[in-house]
Amino acid sequence: MLAALLHDLSSLSYQVMTTVDARLTPPKACYACHLIDVDCNPWDVWESQIRCVDAVWLIAPETDHILAKLTALAMQYDKKILGSGLSAVEAFSTKSGSYAVLKAAGIHVIDTFFLPDWPVSDGVKMLAKPDDGAGCEATVCFDRYAALVDWLQRHSYVETHVIQAYIAGTAASISCVMNRGKAYVLSCNQQLIAKVDQVLTYQGCIVNGLKHYWEPFSRLANQIAQSHLDLAGYVGIDVIVCQQEDGVEKIIVVEINPRLTTSYMALQTAIADNPAALILNCLTQQDFDWPPIERNEVLVKVAHA
Repeated sequence: MLAALLHDLSSLSYQVMTTVDARLTPPKACYACHLIDVDCNPWDVWESQIRCVDAVWLIAPETDHILAKLTALAMQYDKKILGSGLSAVEAFSTKSGSYAVLKAAGIHVIDTFFLPDWPVSDGVKMLAKPDDGAGCEATVCFDRYAALVDWLQRHSYVETHVIQAYIAGTAASISCVMNRGKAYVLSCNQQLIAKVDQVLTYQGCIVNGLKHYWEPFSRLANQIAQSHLDLAGYVGIDVIVCQQEDGVEKIIVVEINPRLTTSYMALQTAIADNPAALILNCLTQQDFDWPPIERNEVLVKVAHA
């Protein structure tokens, strides 16, 4: 994601600074790159970098509130954040928080509970996943409630993991840009998720693999943008498209990602335009007119060690 964003920004008239783990190859498409050594405190580096720039585009996971802490740090130094505000980041950094906001807004969202509140039932498959996890991190599927409880207790996950019903359907995501309660769809993606020995693994996605859902996905994205006006910049929406008993398809939100997602890596090819430029223009131009974009399909594969 970092390489893709730097590539897109490199053609624009900005001096871009970034940080990278010193064990990795430094990116070239930027004005300056600060290497973070294993022995130094990354938060000191990030703070020093934030202090000397005009605007901040954060690439960070919700895990351990890292994205929220970096957003708060940028706010502390009164920097323009090219993304969601702190209240939206805090609201959507957890699956339980996303559920509460979307449920209150009347949006179809997958029921999400901690163990004490889970309506016990052995008639459905259940997923246990970290409340603040990213992707399919530590996500396991169970057929029996007793097995679920045992797994949570053995791993000391009772307080950190939420439970959701496993819903059969097409795993999808919506890549979009939000600002001031409006959403503009960049791509409609099919998620590639494998289940091996009950463990779910994110394998990648087909960007625009579900472009035939553009209109309903766009309506949903705008509902979500209205549900929390502090959502801004690139936002990823994970959904499941499932078929009800009457044959009617239903789109259910799984979670909201107020940050860049894997799909961004293929967006320039998918839309035949510069996504970073579109996002910046949408955020900074009062009367920005969203242009027509292409809907090309692009496969993104994620390698696992």
